[in-house]
Amino acid sequence: MAHADVEKEINSITQNSESARLKKISLQKQMEEKADQRVQQRLKLRTLAKQTNSLHESRVFRNISDDSCHAIIDKMTYEKYAADTVIFSEGDTCSKMFLLMSGSCDCNVGGRYIADIESVSVFGEYGVIGGNSAKRTATIVAHTKIECLSLDRTAFDALKKGGKITALCVQKLEKLAAERKKKNNLLNKKK
Repeated sequence: MAHADVEKEINSITQNSESARLKKISLQKQMEEKADQRVQQRLKLRTLAKQTNSLHESRVFRNISDDSCHAIIDKMTYEKYAADTVIFSEGDTCSKMFLLMSGSCDCNVGGRYIADIESVSVFGEYGVIGGNSAKRTATIVAHTKIECLSLDRTAFDALKKGGKITALCVQKLEKLAAERKKKNNLLNKKK
């Protein structure tokens, strides 16, 4: 190989390497911007949930202190779903509950529509109280684009242990979950 050819190949390799490096930097920057947007959305929804006392709208959380509500909301994670996305399906193992902040969902049992879930509603609460083998008793589908905050069982248990979620609140969650499970089981038997 002639000296000019070697130099040409070195230049080509250098250019390809630089191009790949710049592409990687660009992709990393895009990922960081996307992550930053998610953090900003989570903070925005958490602030909105606190300002509107969203958890107090749920009969389960109605009687807990603002301090406890804020502590719960601070542990919640931001999630968003496109319209027609299945959030969870009947029979799925469950480990979190949701606070719907915008949009609406359909609740289906046994393949039949049974109810709308509107903004500022808590759903999927069985996921935090049902134990490791708990199963979903309904299918929830985003009717529109939705944004929600979710609380997983680990965070729920830590809040319970720290006294931010009271025994009364847990009892109310258990009662609500039992009522919904019973209703959903009856609907499945009517199929």
